[in-house]
Amino acid sequence: MPYKNNTDLPKYLVKGLSEVEQNLMRGIICSAMYDDELSKEDAFDAAHDAFVEAGYIYSSDGWKSSIENNNTELIKIDEDKRLVFGWAQVVKDYDGKTILDRQSDFIDNEEVLEDTAYEYVLKSRSGGEMHVNFDVATLVESIVFTNEKMEKMGITAGTLPVAWWVGFYVTDDNVWKNIKEGNYSGFSVGGTAIREEAEVTDPSIG
Repeated sequence: MPYKNNTDLPKYLVKGLSEVEQNLMRGIICSAMYDDELSKEDAFDAAHDAFVEAGYIYSSDGWKSSIENNNTELIKIDEDKRLVFGWAQVVKDYDGKTILDRQSDFIDNEEVLEDTAYEYVLKSRSGGEMHVNFDVATLVESIVFTNEKMEKMGITAGTLPVAWWVGFYVTDDNVWKNIKEGNYSGFSVGGTAIREEAEVTDPSIG
């Protein structure tokens, strides 16, 4: 195997990537060369394309993920049961302020958040690693906390954000190792959507 270590990879190909992301890059390249029997150059292209498709952007400064965690830090890790819990998406904070991410994107409609969560639960439930390595975890818990639901549940306003809470059972040994070592700090929702431009006039958005 020509790429036993991340340091064996071309520097331009892994520039800006963390050690964990470099491991993924190396895994894609090795798989492309040995499983798919691609040439080295084609394997490099396949790895590059996989990261672009996963939401990464490459520039002269190297790779940068365009996916935002959006205040979705991991809340609980159950090491005995290989379970991890946290917010998949937070659209309004505890004070009711709509969250604006670094791309200036936001969701201000609770129904849109619900539809997104329900679509995922009905049709996927599979968890991935860094939007590149797929089927490494399985969804075991999901609830969308909207203002209406929290009122019906007797949860005082401001106790929880308007957000999507999830729990996953991690099936991949290496991913579980990275979680326990603190290499992953939160969830990041991947998917496709139609971006609509909107003028931000609501002072609660920010």
